[in-house]
Amino acid sequence: MGESVFEGATPELLAAGAIPSYPPAPAEIALQRVRIAPGGNIVTPADDPRLILVYVESGTLTVRNTVPTLVTRAAQEQEEIPAETEYTMNAGDSYVSPPVSGGELRNEGTEEVILLAALVVSTPDGAATPAAGTPMP
Repeated sequence: MGESVFEGATPELLAAGAIPSYPPAPAEIALQRVRIAPGGNIVTPADDPRLILVYVESGTLTVRNTVPTLVTRAAQEQEEIPAETEYTMNAGDSYVSPPVSGGELRNEGTEEVILLAALVVSTPDGAATPAAGTPMP
């Protein structure tokens, strides 16, 4: 495969992570910006089929995942978090949520949390569906 050539452009890697398993093909991918107001939360069931890469753009996010999680901190240090353990993420931190996992994202602070989420979801019938674009975590 050829490599991309950048002229007058600078790529910036925001988040990356290992993919433990892919959803069955065909699949859809979506990118969304999620805003969580102070006191807000998102709860996802433990059997959520989506593969999700989460990147905190701003704010402080409290997280609990149903599976062990490898968090990449803004300084590129990685931290292993056991399942069902609460932890916080700050701007520049990221993690991959594998298929068949879930948990909770909460904003316990006084400022809005903004995160980016790349979602991959299987579309078994091959037809485009809104599933990949549904709110995450």
